[in-house]
Amino acid sequence: MLTNVSPTWGYILFLSSTSIVLGWWVWKVFGWILRKNRFTTHIKAISVFFVVLAIMITSPYYIGHFVKAQGSIEMPTFIDDSAKIKVHYGNKTNEFMWAQKSIGELKQEPMTAFGINNQDVFYIHIDENKLYVDTLLFAGIENQSQHVFSPPVVIKNNAFSRKPEGWKIEQSNTALEISNENDVPVLILRYDSPYEITIWGLFITPMGICKVDNSEGTVFLLGDTLSELGTYRVDRIFIHSIFDLFKSERTYILHD
Repeated sequence: MLTNVSPTWGYILFLSSTSIVLGWWVWKVFGWILRKNRFTTHIKAISVFFVVLAIMITSPYYIGHFVKAQGSIEMPTFIDDSAKIKVHYGNKTNEFMWAQKSIGELKQEPMTAFGINNQDVFYIHIDENKLYVDTLLFAGIENQSQHVFSPPVVIKNNAFSRKPEGWKIEQSNTALEISNENDVPVLILRYDSPYEITIWGLFITPMGICKVDNSEGTVFLLGDTLSELGTYRVDRIFIHSIFDLFKSERTYILHD
């Protein structure tokens, strides 16, 4: 239950409890083995230290077996048709957001485009009083010399059209995170409140790849190759290593 509510605190509890239990047993075992050694206390302390260190270092390898996102996004059901929906892309500190339509207006339109640089990257619609964001995810380059992209992964109603080999899907009650075979997130969708959504990712548009991230100065960039997009900074939602306990933002160097 704890990991469903807060993967971070569940992870901390797991590391703490495992370290305490194994550390205690190492202390007792070494104390029994080295009963007549005058350096027993020092040896036990050093042994416990290395056991705890080993747990911390190896934790990323078994975190996936412990902190698993369960279920799917529990999107709010909208009742107030006059309420406005805000969809941010990239860092929330910027002024780029879409907040021009009310719930009532969205219900009357089958699909509303959310454009970036005059390119329709996202489509937003209301279905059974719930908001969905549809888009096309970048899935690689099929022919580098001719800039031919692999068929994109279609996201419709927060569901996949297909799952490429090696891709990973993680979701909780308020977030969706999709990573490619290189563990680079191609889509992060987070509900910050029932009426506010933030999106990061690598998307396909008629003008090429669109990068949406936390880069300073601009929150999106278009390019024909990954190399043109440079670095890619996003806030990871789920825990992927022990370092995520201290800082969720991660920087990737994009290359073809």
